[in-house]
Amino acid sequence: MTASRVAPAIRRWILGDAFARRLRMQVLALRPGRSRVRLRVEPWMVNVHGLTVAEAREARLGRRTAFYAMTVRTRVGTTVATCQGVVHRRLQEG
Repeated sequence: MTASRVAPAIRRWILGDAFARRLRMQVLALRPGRSRVRLRVEPWMVNVHGLTVAEAREARLGRRTAFYAMTVRTRVGTTVATCQGVVHRRLQEG
């Protein structure tokens, strides 16, 4: 993976995610350490904010662990949710 683009296999894996397709999520930006998606909140999701944009930013990338900060905003930019995530990375074999 270069500093300027996401590896093609990872891009295909993310864009082909069945759950994201079911929710009709749109990937707006995808690059190493950062992504942005759009999701129209449907009535069955019980949320009053309508169209939202979620952005994940890599806060720290280690050899085996990565930390991410996520923010969800309305279409006018109001923050409606934030969270942090930890990813345990598997080392590639071979």
